[in-house]
Parts: sequence; C-alpha cells; structure tokens
Amino acid sequence: AAAATTATEAAESAAAAASSTAPATTTMRAAQAARFGDVDVVSVVETVARPAAALPANCVRVRIGACSFSPGDWRTLHGEVTVAKKPAAFPWVPGGDVYGVVTDLGS
Repeated sequence: AAAATTATEAAESAAAAASSTAPATTTMRAAQAARFGDVDVVSVVETVARPAAALPANCVRVRIGACSFSPGDWRTLHGEVTVAKKPAAFPWVPGGDVYGVVTDLGS
C-alpha cells in the first residue's frame, strides 16, 4: 500500500509540475519595433526576454494564441502617441489586443 501511495503521489507531483504556469524558458517570440516609423521597423524576434516570473498585484499572465496590430498600435508606430500609449523604450512590443488563456494571477 505504501508503494502505491508513493507512486500516486509521484504521479500527482509530476502532473502538477507539467501543468505549472511558470514559463518554461526565459525567452519568447514577439514582434518588435526598433523605432518610430513604418512597417519596415517591425520585425519578428525569436529571443525576446520574457517578463519577470513574479507578477505584480492585479496583473495576469496570458499564453497568447493570437494577437493583432491595432489602429492604436499603428498610430503609436508612426509617432502619433499620447502619454498613455507612448512606448516606455525601444525596442517596443506592440499588440495589446490579444486572445489567449490566463495562466497565472498576480499576488
């Protein structure tokens, strides 16, 4: 009985580890804009650093299934920005319009 319990616990532990919401890698693929401009300043980069593992309060982590380049992103790319939409720094990752699954909640 003890071996069965240990095997069950091991299986449950392995399943929990496999479904962990922590990112498996430290990088992700993302579109980035190098500066203000037209579509020629946007490129897909395979090694963008993932956001920090620890989430701030009132934030969520989403595994993205699809995203779009919205009219607001287009205006921001062309430098027609407001304080609320201004990129903090370049390279800038556009794409606030997303579809995906929430995988983690901030504390």
